[in-house]
Amino acid sequence: MQKFGIWIFCFLVTCQATAQSNTADSIRRLLSQKLSDTARVMRMVDLAWEINETATDEAERQLQAAITLAQKSGFIKGEAAAWNGMGIVEEVRGNTAKALEHHHKALELRLKIGDMHSVAIQYSNLGNAYESAGPFEQALAAHRSGVNVAESSRDPIRLARSHRNM
Repeated sequence: MQKFGIWIFCFLVTCQATAQSNTADSIRRLLSQKLSDTARVMRMVDLAWEINETATDEAERQLQAAITLAQKSGFIKGEAAAWNGMGIVEEVRGNTAKALEHHHKALELRLKIGDMHSVAIQYSNLGNAYESAGPFEQALAAHRSGVNVAESSRDPIRLARSHRNM
């Protein structure tokens, strides 16, 4: 029975890896087509999210390109999403200081455009990064900020997630 459980686990891991690979390949095909700058930025961010745990260098290249294109085209929302992705990549790499720097940059941009749903998400990401670094007071403060933003924007799902993170 134990061998069967191991076999099922391996099968499920393989299925997940195949699904991620298929999604990444689909996004790469989209990126080879003519897209608007905003669509291209968001697809680069999507690709980075799909590969950020298995190919951090490629994810970083995609996100750097997304940041450059977003800045060139004035697409602040996309730039913020790419900086957030860079923070996640650095978390995966174990570089918490750099992750915090990127998450703060994303937060600054998201506050600038008033995207409060994304601001709440960003506070959660900051809290998670602070937890990894060890200053738990800062982690708790970031999570509390996420709760406050989610409450004020009446986002019950984000509110529940922020409470869970706290």
